[in-house]
Amino acid sequence: MYLQTIEVPEGTVLDSLEQISAIHDILGDKDAAVAAFKLALAEVRKINLQEKPILGIKHYYFLGIFSVNRLGDPVQAKELLETAYIVAKRMPDFPWHSVAVDLSDVKYVMKDRDGAAAQLNALLQETNVDDEITIKVLYKLARIHSEMANKSKALEIYERLVEKVRTSEKSVLPEPLVAHRVGKLYLLTGNLSKASHFLKLAQSDETDPELKSQVGVALTAVKAQAGERQEALKGVEELVLITENSITKDTVPIGELKTDLGEILLILGEYNRATEEFQKVTDPTVINLHKP
Repeated sequence: MYLQTIEVPEGTVLDSLEQISAIHDILGDKDAAVAAFKLALAEVRKINLQEKPILGIKHYYFLGIFSVNRLGDPVQAKELLETAYIVAKRMPDFPWHSVAVDLSDVKYVMKDRDGAAAQLNALLQETNVDDEITIKVLYKLARIHSEMANKSKALEIYERLVEKVRTSEKSVLPEPLVAHRVGKLYLLTGNLSKASHFLKLAQSDETDPELKSQVGVALTAVKAQAGERQEALKGVEELVLITENSITKDTVPIGELKTDLGEILLILGEYNRATEEFQKVTDPTVINLHKP
């Protein structure tokens, strides 16, 4: 009997350690998952990135995503994804754009909104970025500016996003969802004409009961703020029917809807009815008040 040496394909040990870590995580054994992760990380750091860039990108990227999504360690994830990003960007024709988007997500998780925005803005300056990535970048960038109270910039980006979604064959976002966000933001800024325009675009989706109710609330609020009292009251009655319908009340967040109704009724000077809606929100006996 001869002693035979089995040649293990490059990366196989690392692949196995990564899968072992993932399996332990699925089974709820965090300590074992972390232990396997650390072994995998030690192996990754041995890779000569000059000689084996593809192998390095693959495993730095996997461990980076695993760090933030499964281990809850965005700091470690940022370091690993930055390495994958730097190596990938040096390679001609390598699809590094998605790595950049994920790196911006990690910075966002770390509350580094400026860093996330800078990463996304840099992507928008690149050429040959496909529509799917561009749409993701615009959506994330608009959200960040909205959260940073930079509403004018957010609206500028959202409008660009709506047009991109409308004309692209590779959209990863439905146009009504984006149009609803733009309309609501215009409503907050007091531009009722533009709010109404985009919210009407959002009405085209009849398949999403929650979005449909949110659009209805926003359009009714536009009418209330514009002084169109009768139209606004008509919208209120339609929304009340949604909250009482045995089917739709299981598919929309009724508590939020009733709060919105109360606020619209306040604008209309219907103080008693507004109080009734707010009281229903605080009543623990109301079934299906809040969507799980």
